[in-house]
Amino acid sequence: MTNLLLILYKLMLRLYPGRFYATFGSEMADVFAEKLDNTIGNRALLVAFGRELRHWPSSCLREHWAAQQAAFNSPDSEKLSWWGTAVAALPYLMMALIFVAFALFAKQTAVEMVLFGTSFVVLIAAWWRGWPGWSASWLGFVAFLLFYMLLPQYIGLAQTEANSTEHLLQMMFAELIYFLPLFCVFYWLGGRWPQASAVVLLPPIGFSWLLHMEFVPQNLTTLIYIFTWVWLAITAVLLARWVPPQKQSWVLGLAALIIGLLSAFAGQFWVNIPRDGSFTRLMENFLSEFVPTLLPLVAILLLHALRRKLVASHGRSSLRAYRLLFWGIVGSIGAGQIAQRLFLPNDLAKFQASAGVVVTAVFLLSLLGIGLGMWRLRRTQSGWLLLVLVALFPLLYQAGTISLLLGELPFLTLTNEVVLYETVRLGGRAVGLIWLVLAAWQLEQATPQRPQTSTVDTASNAAS
Repeated sequence: MTNLLLILYKLMLRLYPGRFYATFGSEMADVFAEKLDNTIGNRALLVAFGRELRHWPSSCLREHWAAQQAAFNSPDSEKLSWWGTAVAALPYLMMALIFVAFALFAKQTAVEMVLFGTSFVVLIAAWWRGWPGWSASWLGFVAFLLFYMLLPQYIGLAQTEANSTEHLLQMMFAELIYFLPLFCVFYWLGGRWPQASAVVLLPPIGFSWLLHMEFVPQNLTTLIYIFTWVWLAITAVLLARWVPPQKQSWVLGLAALIIGLLSAFAGQFWVNIPRDGSFTRLMENFLSEFVPTLLPLVAILLLHALRRKLVASHGRSSLRAYRLLFWGIVGSIGAGQIAQRLFLPNDLAKFQASAGVVVTAVFLLSLLGIGLGMWRLRRTQSGWLLLVLVALFPLLYQAGTISLLLGELPFLTLTNEVVLYETVRLGGRAVGLIWLVLAAWQLEQATPQRPQTSTVDTASNAAS
């Protein structure tokens, strides 16, 4: 009984943060073993173990929270080794091989099982090694697969009744459960592993242009997808090995530019249906996805740059206002995501009177949170341009939808919502391009230089 309880306790200790376990794990195990040795009787042993078990969840969560805050506020900026870089780029190369397998075997279920099985094995190895820097790439990759591949299948997005009220309500629900969580997961991963933050943000690039290739021949579609994931693997190597943190946003833009132009060109000119290609339509389709694809990714980098500048100049006391700003952004995105499903289709007209009030109220409260966060941070040394770019992100990301939300206010009743929606949406894309350029330039100014460190990939120096 004593040996079994000691083994269970040591397994519980393994679930503490890696650095905490390395520092205190052995000592805590010795103290517990001594306590068991001084306890007589199986019932007394179980009582002693139960006491430890009762306090373990709160203690473990508290240490994980402390470790996360320490990693966010004082991140390790160590560069990945060649071996770590190869492992970080492997999921993107594996996706290219997946599309090759689709073309050769056409057994999607078996290929998906291999994909998720491989990811599970790699993450177990990453956990065993103390979550080294390359594991961030795999965590972001798996999160992307879960929120973009599995969840839509289980909430009915694969149904054919695209105009049914039930389906539209499911799509509204989907906007919340597979976009906002993914944004927050990418934000957390980017803060936890700053040296791999841009590598983490690569998976969403490329999928935004999927619908533009609806009528492209299947063999050409497969070839473009293979190229897309190979290019993302190459980009991951560039980001991990040669590109300094100050230039990461430019490389993200380059990755999206090449994939987006190729996909938009295929969707406009290499199609099975007889129609005349148009470069004007090509650029319209490209820009309509290029800006919203990059905006959340670059905004995540901006948010972390703002957080670290605040901590460096004012300590953790400034994070209260920062969190107000952050959750205001999340709330405004969530309200906008629901609004774009709620207000446009006529199928949901009967829900607009009740749900529209709630969504608009959440949006206005989110704007209030953003405004209060900006006001409290106005005199910090974070830089006014950085603050303005962060605050403008949700407004530009869903410019057209925000016009609909504002149109719900009684004193801003609009006569032609569709025209206003399209005008604001296209104007938001144009301003969004300027925002991306300014954001990339601002990140160069706000991101500190990475110190020169050894790239020997051992368990101790690969952990972030």
